[in-house]
Amino acid sequence: MSIKPKNTVDANFEISPGNNVSVPMMSIDGSNIALNYSDSEDLQILELPYKGDKLSMIVLLPKDNNISKLETTFGYENFSKWISSLAKTNVRVSFPKFKMETEYRLEEYLINMGMNAPFSSINADFSGMTGRKDLYIGSVIHKGFIEVNEEGTEAAGATSVNMITTSIPNMVEFNADHPFICVIQHKETGTILFMGKIVNPQ
Repeated sequence: MSIKPKNTVDANFEISPGNNVSVPMMSIDGSNIALNYSDSEDLQILELPYKGDKLSMIVLLPKDNNISKLETTFGYENFSKWISSLAKTNVRVSFPKFKMETEYRLEEYLINMGMNAPFSSINADFSGMTGRKDLYIGSVIHKGFIEVNEEGTEAAGATSVNMITTSIPNMVEFNADHPFICVIQHKETGTILFMGKIVNPQ
């Protein structure tokens, strides 16, 4: 969702108990915005929708700043349960700006899965695609990039929120000032397109 830059201020982010860093923290008032939200004894769950409502970012924020505990309980069954518990709620959000880049070499994983021939200079055959018989795969590199700022998420486009009319909302506080997990998913199929752990937004 688009956020006014004037609402971004430097604030502490506790990367571990007693260990803080200063980061630009964006904020949404929440009084005129309904977001899908839920919580449990240990966790707050917030969904930030993307424009077109086909993709969304799910933010999993442990209440006790124990990201390790969240990681041990994170799995398909629990994630599905958390998603199904979401409901439209007025939420006052504080969320850090961050950028994440990753790079993975996938050759070894693909070969271990049984995809041997394409990596072999002897057995590979891409002649049906290129007309040449002297080609084989030398490397497979997967790169991921995501940047979250006032304009939205650069990797997946701009975002939007649903506006509601209300006089005295019951406001929920969602202050992502400590490590959390974020998941970008395709809403219709539930397919996870990106998942990351934000420990230090700097």
